[in-house]
Amino acid sequence: MEAVPKMTEIWDSHYRPEIEALCKSLQDTDYVSMSFQELASRMAGYVADSTRTWVLTILQAEMVGACRIKINSFSKREFDKQAELITGILTEGFENDTKSSDTALWELARLAGSLPEVATAFERIDEGHLASELPKLQGGEEFLSEFKKYLDVYGWRADWWFELSDATWQDDPRPAFRLIKRYIGGRDDDPQKSHERSVTARQELTDELRAKFGSDDEKLLELEGVLEAARQYVPVKEGRARLQLVGTGSLRVPCLALGHKLKAAGLVEEVDDVFYLHLGEIQKIANDEPVQNMKAIIADRRADREKWKNIVRPAFVGVAPARSGKVRQSFEQR
Repeated sequence: MEAVPKMTEIWDSHYRPEIEALCKSLQDTDYVSMSFQELASRMAGYVADSTRTWVLTILQAEMVGACRIKINSFSKREFDKQAELITGILTEGFENDTKSSDTALWELARLAGSLPEVATAFERIDEGHLASELPKLQGGEEFLSEFKKYLDVYGWRADWWFELSDATWQDDPRPAFRLIKRYIGGRDDDPQKSHERSVTARQELTDELRAKFGSDDEKLLELEGVLEAARQYVPVKEGRARLQLVGTGSLRVPCLALGHKLKAAGLVEEVDDVFYLHLGEIQKIANDEPVQNMKAIIADRRADREKWKNIVRPAFVGVAPARSGKVRQSFEQR
């Protein structure tokens, strides 16, 4: 709690630089020139580097949690039933990584919309073929150059924590293309306008609260501390959340490089089979030790994962909540 006033400084000077350096190293290392055995023998180290990025974000999470407690406690004590609303407004309208990503994607859509042939391509061509078709069109290279800059910053995020097998936007840009298509079609609002509305609401509420507590020096001092915590809360929270996903997405690079080498050696059927191997098995491969029935093991693990992906989760675990009679009846009928 005492560190909250310096939370952004601590994040920017101690945690973020190391995380970004680890991710950059995972992304840029020359895996192609490594021998099959060399890359396999280094995989445990690459996993450790990715895990380290997670550890650092968790260390920062303690301060993020303390920051939220500070804001919530003040709001609950002073505003009771309106506490959640007050907290929400006070923590909105700050620059952060998520907002920057959304705005940058919107700007890409504006660029695409300003280039007639590119705009037409987004309307008529399937997302899976855009990357190959755009270079043939007037303005296509210009758009793709800016799109690559976007991916270099925001395209490394995994969809889920610790889930290596799902492609990032660097590997599969189709989700980004779909969002750009929505923006071009006018199906989503400009995120910058939404941000500006949040800024205005926060500034107006801040003025009201300063006026409310203006005659109470102690309360006013506490309010300023809460406002300072709010200023840091979302930027650091969103920054660490993004880098958690980047740490996972970056680990895909050496994994896929190893997958290509495994396939070239005839040890696996598909490049992404590498995601169904354990580190101990990879180490055996590095030591030229046979892994019995490896292709069959991979097939079983892949099938098991697909089975669990398709499981329909229950509405609750254990006894149905008393307030939900319909849910209880539905569950019991199963």
